Amino acid sequence: MLISSLIIDKTVEAARVASLQIMRVYAEDFEVIKKQDGSPVTKADQLSSKSITEILSIFGYPILSEEGDLPLYSVRKNWTTYWLIDPLDGTKEFVKKNDEFCINIALIHNNQPIYGLICSPVTGHTVYAASDLGLWQGNFHNPSSFEKHPIIELDKTPLVRLVGSRSHGALESEIPTLDLKNKVISFHQKGSALKFIDLALGEADVYYRKGPTMEWDTAAGHVLLQVMKGDIVNTQGKTLVYNKENLLNPDFIAKTRIFTLV
Repeated sequence: MLISSLIIDKTVEAARVASLQIMRVYAEDFEVIKKQDGSPVTKADQLSSKSITEILSIFGYPILSEEGDLPLYSVRKNWTTYWLIDPLDGTKEFVKKNDEFCINIALIHNNQPIYGLICSPVTGHTVYAASDLGLWQGNFHNPSSFEKHPIIELDKTPLVRLVGSRSHGALESEIPTLDLKNKVISFHQKGSALKFIDLALGEADVYYRKGPTMEWDTAAGHVLLQVMKGDIVNTQGKTLVYNKENLLNPDFIAKTRIFTLV
């Protein structure tokens, strides 16, 4: 399935409109509500979801958003193509006001993400990718700013740069299946799916996540990595799949192509 220019234009527009709403709430004293699973949600999550859903509805594909109603599996298992959205990824970071949150938009086809966009509402920095497009980055405030990013050559140095979650950190010593022999390890933390941008742009090498994430947390970043010859795999080395009956992801390793699994 080829990605049209209309898909690019509308997803960038959706990211911009939703980001403006998110940042208006960010500047306020906002209420934080606890969902049934204990995770926080704010008015910004809800406004962003509504805006993105309205803009992307022109394509006629089903839309699955973290803040929307979850259709029964008996319905969505028959979806061939659909939008998968996290309208405010990193709500904990949003609440802490540390700027490390983002918007994730992915298009899923045959249970695999084929187009992904991640943007920072704070800076406007936006990265999108698809196999037929490559990876592009720019600022949603200036559509003419987008430029294609080259595939990064293999790193021949011994340095391995690990990135971990700001609020759900797994120590580098816990990584179970990466061959890190004779490699020097550096480690830093960052909130939300912004970590996938670091990986895709060659600013980090691997991200191991131990603990619960949902499909909308990884789908957009998964495309960015695959286009740059990386992947997201479970601890047995198998690529994550989407539209499962249970949308919970397993523990995973998001990696660039310099790594081998043992």
